[in-house]
Amino acid sequence: SAVVPGNFCANALTGGWRVGLSVSGPSGIASGYGKHWSGRYHMDESALAFFAASAVLAYKVNDKLSLAAGPYGMYVDSNIETRINNLLPDYPDGRVQLEEEGAALGITLGSVYPFPDATRVGVTYRSELKPDLEGTPSFHNIDPLLRETLAAAHLLGTEVDVDFVIPAQLQAGYYTEFSERWSMTGDLMWIDM
Repeated sequence: SAVVPGNFCANALTGGWRVGLSVSGPSGIASGYGKHWSGRYHMDESALAFFAASAVLAYKVNDKLSLAAGPYGMYVDSNIETRINNLLPDYPDGRVQLEEEGAALGITLGSVYPFPDATRVGVTYRSELKPDLEGTPSFHNIDPLLRETLAAAHLLGTEVDVDFVIPAQLQAGYYTEFSERWSMTGDLMWIDM
């Protein structure tokens, strides 16, 4: 289990204007199989974390419609570790670790429309993001023959770039109140995979 941080605030400005800010860790995943499992030369440990921030300016057009827009950014941190089968006999497994990070900016758009009987519908769109992940692999405990082979192939100290895509999203939400104590929500989301 993990703690997922999130801070959200909204303030009224003059007229029908509002401003909202958010900072959160919306997603992440990690795995670790141990250094002796049979697939250790494919992957030993991995972690992928996302951190997001957005600022939105909203305007209440009339009693029925509110619109919002603003920038949002995403920071991505990736860490992968794999065991290496050394070439010389009597050498234990070596290890390669690649830590990459990148960030990108996009736009978010939203609207809310209320209906009678304490019901409202909201729609939010977030644009596609393409954070360019960059990092340099670090090799540990590799035998001299493998080190020379990697150096001859110009693989030691070479930066790795990964084209990473966070897809565009469109989300529609529904909220209705049955009484002061009971309400219901529902969401539909389309993700452009």
